[in-house]
Amino acid sequence: MNTRNTLKKLSIAIALVALAAGILYGGQRRKVQRMPVKTAEQHNGEKQTLQTKNGKTIVVTAEGNVFTTDVPDGTYKLTNNGAVRVRGGKVVWDAFGTVRRLRAGSWRGFTDPTG
Repeated sequence: MNTRNTLKKLSIAIALVALAAGILYGGQRRKVQRMPVKTAEQHNGEKQTLQTKNGKTIVVTAEGNVFTTDVPDGTYKLTNNGAVRVRGGKVVWDAFGTVRRLRAGSWRGFTDPTG
């Protein structure tokens, strides 16, 4: 009987310590700082250079909610393991979703996601 009472008291003490620790340290929320989102007007005319795997350089310009370029239609594999698809002088798709974000108005810049 004595061992059983000691174990009960010990488990109650552990539960109270865990509860106190949760109250003291568990309630703090971390503040996340968000990057400002550029609107279509803010990035109009910005130019970015993309390097293809075969050594060709593609210059794309943000115009409104599209990226324009002067390369022929096709899909180009990039050195950062991405790809872009060009149709009619406009980038219509990219592997990292930049075109989709640009059209949605949540564009943060056309940067190399691998660093």
